[in-house]
Amino acid sequence: MTRHLAGLLAALLIACTSSGAPPEPATPTNERAPAEPATAPAPADPTAPIDAPPPTPPPEPYAVDPAGHGAPCEDDAGCGWDDGCVPTRCVDAAHAATQPTECDESAPPPGACLCHAGRCTLQPKATPAPSEPGCKTRQCGLDASAGRCVVGEMLDANRRARAEGPGCFCDAASDRCEFRWLEAIPCDDVGACWISDESPRHPIARPKKLRGRRFQPCRDGELAPACRDGRCVVVAYKC
Repeated sequence: MTRHLAGLLAALLIACTSSGAPPEPATPTNERAPAEPATAPAPADPTAPIDAPPPTPPPEPYAVDPAGHGAPCEDDAGCGWDDGCVPTRCVDAAHAATQPTECDESAPPPGACLCHAGRCTLQPKATPAPSEPGCKTRQCGLDASAGRCVVGEMLDANRRARAEGPGCFCDAASDRCEFRWLEAIPCDDVGACWISDESPRHPIARPKKLRGRRFQPCRDGELAPACRDGRCVVVAYKC
């Protein structure tokens, strides 16, 4: 009897075990989730405003040469006006102002801004006012970039001899420096040329009383007249 019950229980246990559902397989741990598709960038809005480029910085302030010379240049394109509204000085292109669209006040250029003898120089369209008195004792100076005369300063720009261009001359009667723009003296030979006695020294048409006279360097002076390229010039000698 006991053996019969034990066998019956064993049979029931085997039947229950064999009829159960098989276990589900474990999900592999190394399986990756599918990647999400990349999102394309949104197209640019053609109506959106475009950022304007930064404004051009203003040029550095121009430093006036205490000797009176203008800024170095190679041609007229290398020079320009210091102010786009009220120009007063001829400066190099690096310091020249651009023409503004609007001006609180404006004035026309006082003359021509030229590259003369390798320097930016103002050639006034009207004769500038004389300097203050004192030239007989303090000498005349030339502010070439402003086209004006001064007393007792900027002497170097007014010291050398010149064939043409700006010069400041001391008027003995008024004791003031007067501005003159010297024009070239045409010539075919040296017989048409002579040298002024006033400073800065420059060529002049030979006076009638000196025609036929030969200038002797060092004896008549260290500066002599000459005719070069169809114009009178001044030649310096070491005496």
